Amino acid sequence: MNTTDADPAENRRKFFRFDFECKVKYRIGKPGEMGKYKVSGKVTGIMTNISGDGLAMLAGKTLPTGSLLFLQMNLPLRKELIPAVAEVINSAGAKYKNKNVHKLMLRFLMLSSTDKNRINSFVISRGRNG
Repeated sequence: MNTTDADPAENRRKFFRFDFECKVKYRIGKPGEMGKYKVSGKVTGIMTNISGDGLAMLAGKTLPTGSLLFLQMNLPLRKELIPAVAEVINSAGAKYKNKNVHKLMLRFLMLSSTDKNRINSFVISRGRNG
């Protein structure tokens, strides 16, 4: 079974996750003409956990399931940004610093194997959550 096709709860058991907060920049992709995507300006969200398969983040607005996000993130102690394309698989209301926000659960669709290995190494080196 390809883990990208699995239920998100199932993925939770197959991939170690690490809870931590850091900023993530993203653009929202909307399908355009001839298979091309129109992308929004950069928006900043707050990553709340990460695994080799995806991440959870807080955003100012909800996005429908299936929305594509073009991400730029970095891990602590690393200077280079990690680019990825992710799909919204779920969203829910949340509170952050007494403000109403939206928690987006994302699954990576495009992530280089090198960057996936970096994320997995980062998560494993800091312990396992979930």
